[in-house]
Amino acid sequence: LTCTLPDLFAALRETAVQTIGTVSEGGIALPDFVASESGTAVFMGSEYFGLPDAVLAQLDQQVTIPMTAGIDSFSVNAAAAIVLYEIKRQRA
Repeated sequence: LTCTLPDLFAALRETAVQTIGTVSEGGIALPDFVASESGTAVFMGSEYFGLPDAVLAQLDQQVTIPMTAGIDSFSVNAAAAIVLYEIKRQRA
């Protein structure tokens, strides 16, 4: 099974799944983000390059994980754990 990026986002929209992606700055602060009750698809980019512009343009929301001064990024696995924890916390 294969699909194009536009097909993927169209399918997610058809099923009312919210799409979010992490950005290092300029997104909604993760504590202010509200997860959709109908589901959330999370897109993560690499620590160095982030998400491609083609993905960023399709997202419903971009979120930023607040960080302490002196820390400029998390590894993608740490960032994913933080975002998924927040989504799970909201649904508890």
